[in-house]
Amino acid sequence: MSRIREHLAKYMPAGTRITQPQGGYTLWIELAENIDTLKLAEKAIAENISIAAGPLFSASDKYKNCFRVSCALP
Repeated sequence: MSRIREHLAKYMPAGTRITQPQGGYTLWIELAENIDTLKLAEKAIAENISIAAGPLFSASDKYKNCFRVSCALP
């Protein structure tokens, strides 16, 4: 998890916040307010990268600029 976190910190835009929720093997990434992670997830899947867009975790359409990444599998 620490290696993935280091790589994300290195390659994500300045101002990106990365947190590790308690329990499990996931990281929560918060990008700039103008980033739509639903669109980002579509582009990522085209490159065989799986992320979970933030709005999937909200019933009130929050977290549009956030996503979750699993670190459980290589």
